[in-house]
Formats: sequence, C-alpha cells, structure tokens
Amino acid sequence: MPLESEYLFNKIVVQGRGGYCFEHNKLVFEVLAEIGFDVTILLARVVYNRDADVPRTHRITLLSFEGEKYIVDAGFGHYSARFPIKLEPGLVQEQGDNCYRVIKDERGEYGFQIIKDGEFFTLYSFDLARYNESDCQMSHFFSHKYPEAGFVNNLVVCQK
Repeated sequence: MPLESEYLFNKIVVQGRGGYCFEHNKLVFEVLAEIGFDVTILLARVVYNRDADVPRTHRITLLSFEGEKYIVDAGFGHYSARFPIKLEPGLVQEQGDNCYRVIKDERGEYGFQIIKDGEFFTLYSFDLARYNESDCQMSHFFSHKYPEAGFVNNLVVCQK
C-alpha cells in the first residue's frame, strides 16, 4: 500500500475508494500545509481504554492556529471528530452526536477521548514529539503487514 501523495489523491479523491489513517491524514496534512497552515505530524498509540504497551500505529495532525493547538484526525473511522479538537486538557468539546476531550497524564502524554456508553473512553494516546514521514512509513508498514496487526486480521468499513 503506497503512501505517495499522487497515488493517495487518485485513490481517495478521484476514485472515492477511501483508506485509513496513514492515507487520509497524510492528504489532510498536505492540503493544510499547502494552503499555509502550521501543521506537524504526530503518531499515536491506539489503546481503546486500556493501559497497553502498543506501538504508534495511528497518524494524526497537530495544527497551530492563532496561538492555539488543535488535533486534526480524519482517519479514525466513525469515532473521528468532524472538526479540529482544541488541545486543551479537560475541555469537553461537543460535535454533533459525539463529545470529545483531551486529557494529559502525569508522564506528559495526552489521551484522545470520546464519550462511549455514557463515560469518557480513551481512543488513543500521543505526545508532542517530532515525527516525520519516515516514521509514518514504518508504522504504516507494521499496520498492514504485521500478522497480528488489527488491519491485517479485520475488515474495517466506515462512512462518516
């Protein structure tokens, strides 16, 4: 599964075939950067409300705008926020039928949460370390090639 921009644009935009986080969030990142926004690549650990030692297999974007920071994530399926989420720990942010917040733990790591079954549920954790496209390539390779990876063993279909 290539991550070249032209391939992704053709696959997702022209053919309307969809993709997953490394594809969707790369295109969103590139569009935001192209039109002049200050964006940074972040990698996250998909924890699904567990204290789990898992690899960073989710790509998100940190957007800096007018002195504030936001998480932009177009690639977490039906749990994705439709709009940027302000990176302000504890701030509850409603978007249509969903309610989100970001928390920060004692180690300085963040958790991206959604209300699920009436309680906040941590989808993924992340930090603000510097990541680049080669880090994404490694995580992307793991996500679609490692025999125990979620996308290798499960068909995931979603339309937001």
